[in-house]
Amino acid sequence: MATSLIDICVNLMHQQFDKDRLEVLVRAESAGVHGVLLCADNLDTAEENLKLINETNTRKNLSLPELLTTAGTHPHQASEWKNDDKDRLRCLLKERSIAAIGECGLDFYRDISPSEKQITCFQEQLEIACKERIPLFVHDRDSESMTNQILKSYKALPPTVIHCFTGTEKELHEHLDLGCYIGITGWITDPARGQTLRKIISDIPLNRMLIETDAPFLVPKRSALEQKNLDLPTSFRSSRNEPCFLPVISSFLASELGLETREILQQTTQNAIDFFGFNEIEAT
Repeated sequence: MATSLIDICVNLMHQQFDKDRLEVLVRAESAGVHGVLLCADNLDTAEENLKLINETNTRKNLSLPELLTTAGTHPHQASEWKNDDKDRLRCLLKERSIAAIGECGLDFYRDISPSEKQITCFQEQLEIACKERIPLFVHDRDSESMTNQILKSYKALPPTVIHCFTGTEKELHEHLDLGCYIGITGWITDPARGQTLRKIISDIPLNRMLIETDAPFLVPKRSALEQKNLDLPTSFRSSRNEPCFLPVISSFLASELGLETREILQQTTQNAIDFFGFNEIEAT
């Protein structure tokens, strides 16, 4: 297995990347992040991601990471989900670069879309994922186990990852009992908000762990990284996260688990290859 990395969530179409999208990918590749999963919050974003992937595939003069994308509707956008979107999503799944349905799920923390709309939107995408046997990329925040209850109601779940896990010990074990993978972000470096996650991180089997930046969000906390004497990338800034920050997040995670960083990188990279279908990466 490789010591390279795969970032399983980058919101590259976010406006914070409008001025340097390509440069962000170049920095990621230079940092050893050889695979990036672009995250879609709605079907329009999925189509924009596909366009970018096609464009980067023609840039033979640049060293860039392999790009795949999700396709789906975020719970914040659930009010915009229409009946026709089910057919539109099925059509998008014919694209080889689409590796999962999502980001879908429930977010009762912000409740930007009414909860009943979120539930319907999530269930309809989940039904497609089950029928098409395509991986599921799930957002779950403050749903009080309702996300898990919905997942549990389907007898033949496809491979499922709970992206950017920030929940409780009870919720973690509910997800693990369903066979879900768990996505870990820079949230774990937050001295206050990441406290619970740091306490339970060792409960996650390495063969079910995936790592992600969720860029441009969730910038790892400089103070926590410096406390562990971790080297920060030269491009590090506290206002925007990037996939090139994934190595330092991985090193922090390894320190919390009492493992060598190489072991974390090897296993999580192989997990991402197996889960999403990234190309095998030559060992370095």
